[in-house]
Amino acid sequence: MPEVEAEIFSPDPEILEPKKIRAIFRPWPTGVIGLYTTQVEFNQPGQWALQVQVTDAEGRQRMVGTALIVKEQSFTPTLGERPPPTQNRT
Repeated sequence: MPEVEAEIFSPDPEILEPKKIRAIFRPWPTGVIGLYTTQVEFNQPGQWALQVQVTDAEGRQRMVGTALIVKEQSFTPTLGERPPPTQNRT
C-alpha cells in the first residue's frame, strides 16, 4: 500500500504555518482498493490548501494538491439530523 504524507496550510503564513497531517488507509470491503482519510481542524474560515505526497511500492513519488474553501459555518448535517432534500430520483 502506498505511503502518504499530507500537509495543510493557509496561503497566509501568519494564519497557520504548514502543518503535517496523518492520513490513514481505509480499505473497501471487497478488493484491494480503498481511500485515505484524515481529520483537520481549521482555526478560521477562508482559503486553505492541501498538498499530498504519495510514495508507491517502487519508491516513485507523486505530488498532488488542491485548494479548499472553509466556510464560517458548516452546512453538513450533524449526526442524527435530517439531511436536506435532493433533486434526484433515488
